[in-house]
Amino acid sequence: MIYDGGKSTVTGFNGDLDFKLSEMFDLYGKLEYRKYALATEAEAWNLPTAKLTAGTNFRINKKIMINGALLIRGETKDRLPATGTAYQVVALPAFADLSGGIDYQLSKRVSIFAQANNLLNTKYQTYLYYPVNGFNIFGGLSVGF
Repeated sequence: MIYDGGKSTVTGFNGDLDFKLSEMFDLYGKLEYRKYALATEAEAWNLPTAKLTAGTNFRINKKIMINGALLIRGETKDRLPATGTAYQVVALPAFADLSGGIDYQLSKRVSIFAQANNLLNTKYQTYLYYPVNGFNIFGGLSVGF
């Protein structure tokens, strides 16, 4: 955790869209833009200037629903420690991450699902030295109480 010991400001905007055509189809998205004016730190560490999230849910019938999501995040900066109090600024490139899944309703309270993440198999780091998994699939059982 790094604290910027002074008067810092963040300006920007969010734009949200949620379009529900029917009980069968939902489309959503969010665009975020931020500009950071920092008092003592060189960068707004690990915070992107721009970020876009979007997705959809489509109910094929009463039992089957498919979903998809897209995340696009702008470049971030991180600190690579050096000797003493010195550090090197490292740019983590922008990335896009696409995912999708399917849910099958077994009963009113029980469903099974499969989810595929990082469909583009993009190699990126959310934080310095913290790479994400490549393409992966997982599934499970959901129970509502």
